[in-house]
Amino acid sequence: MKRVATITIGQSPRVDLVPEISKLMRDDIKMVEYGILDPYTYEEAENIFRPSKGDNVLVSRMRDGRQIDMKEELVPALIQKCINNIEREGINIIFLLCTGKFPKFEHKGLLLEPFSLLHSIVKDVASGKIGVIVPDSSQIDQSIEYWKEGGNEIFVRAVSPYKNFFDNIEKEALNFKREELSLIVLDCMGYSLEMKEKVKETTGKTVLLPRILMANLLEELA
Repeated sequence: MKRVATITIGQSPRVDLVPEISKLMRDDIKMVEYGILDPYTYEEAENIFRPSKGDNVLVSRMRDGRQIDMKEELVPALIQKCINNIEREGINIIFLLCTGKFPKFEHKGLLLEPFSLLHSIVKDVASGKIGVIVPDSSQIDQSIEYWKEGGNEIFVRAVSPYKNFFDNIEKEALNFKREELSLIVLDCMGYSLEMKEKVKETTGKTVLLPRILMANLLEELA
């Protein structure tokens, strides 16, 4: 079996995410899950990594399904530690399950980071205005800054994939429907195929789901 490691910035296992990715993998590929918050309880993680006002925020999921919000600048060191542990175990293909922007990591094998790949693809294929959905309203301004680097006009709304998504998406999706958008990006690995279909059905727009896009690339590389 070919082992491929996944790193979530929350806790593993990601039962909401990895099984959907695994369905796209060949039978000879085994997904091995790691989470940067695996050593912590929810209460410990919330206390240590809680963002303050004005901090950039990353959002993920704990093992029990609860959402966890983290101060972005504290996350890269934990990811690097995870990468080091994985490579010591002899796994040389790593898939980072986060669409956030991070500094360059040290690694010996292949490291699949969604941010640069996702932004490069959208820049090349989409023109005009782009819709983006992020998990938390505190991420909207940051998301606009990141996505407008591609030269597109950006329209961002926040709906968490971890907190009552299907109850909350209707209003925001209708806002997207009224906009002339060439594409909607679900900018978090937590959004599922079912969530994508809901947004597509409600808006009538083309919707890009990062977990499926990256999984197809991962299957090719493994």
